[in-house]
Amino acid sequence: MHKKVLVTGANGFVARYLVSSLKSLGDEVVGVDIFPEPSWNVDKYYHCNLLEADAIRIILSVERPDAIIHLAAVSSVAQSWKTPVDSFLNNTNIFLNLVEAVRALKLKTRIISVGSSEEYGNIPIADTPIPESHPLAPCSPYDPCSTEAGVGGGEMSFVHRAAMQFFVGCFLWIDSIPVSKLVERWL
Repeated sequence: MHKKVLVTGANGFVARYLVSSLKSLGDEVVGVDIFPEPSWNVDKYYHCNLLEADAIRIILSVERPDAIIHLAAVSSVAQSWKTPVDSFLNNTNIFLNLVEAVRALKLKTRIISVGSSEEYGNIPIADTPIPESHPLAPCSPYDPCSTEAGVGGGEMSFVHRAAMQFFVGCFLWIDSIPVSKLVERWL
């Protein structure tokens, strides 16, 4: 069954491959990003700052997606060291705004929040690959905000920490599983 999937951070590097995979499954893709114009071939696009809770609530009330794949973030560890408070507040609050809008609108939307291996901290090479069950030990200002997003969604959310990403053609692989299959299984 085809789904309507809203992708935040729709102009980002990972989104390029994700959008392609979702479209190949026949899903309708709604992109949301802070940049004014879409970079990839989405079915609909909204220019939106996810810190504006009312704006995301309006988009979700109009679109009523089956799923949200949350990629939007200040994702640079270097930037998080330059502006730690702003990075933390941005990344935590955009996720909370999404979850709160889904809750307030009583949507049955599932949320996949894609995090980062940075959440695990400094891992010795002998301890790789890192299993999802590994304890979280963030060690930069970026890490705790992605960790918080991962634990804040409750029953409607699923977090995947993209510790291993392989780009093959137009498909994104995470931990040797194509994202399209991961999404297909979970949605």
